[in-house]
Amino acid sequence: MSWTEFVSNHLTELEIRAKKGAGFKASIDVKELGYLRLANPHSSSSYVEHSKSCLSRYDGDAYLLHMQAEGRSINRQSGYEAVLNTGDFTLCDTTRPYNLEFDDTTKICWQLFPVRP
Repeated sequence: MSWTEFVSNHLTELEIRAKKGAGFKASIDVKELGYLRLANPHSSSSYVEHSKSCLSRYDGDAYLLHMQAEGRSINRQSGYEAVLNTGDFTLCDTTRPYNLEFDDTTKICWQLFPVRP
């Protein structure tokens, strides 16, 4: 199973690719707490996208809380951009496309909150 498939099975449908010229390393811890899902991915520089084609494969209706634990990320959705540094957070709506960009090694905390548990 690829990294993209593994993460998509535990969160939302995603397309993940390493930045050009960069080797890719990643790991993730996933925990279930009732209807909440907590994930702590740690990866090298990459692009992550929840595209329109991902939406067609995802039947969930949830919010994804993205908290930056280490490093920096750029989060884009609906024409808005949030640059997160360690300790910052943002919320993504999984019913709409979004993308994330990690310039360097990063560690994040994702919490998936279903709209209808």
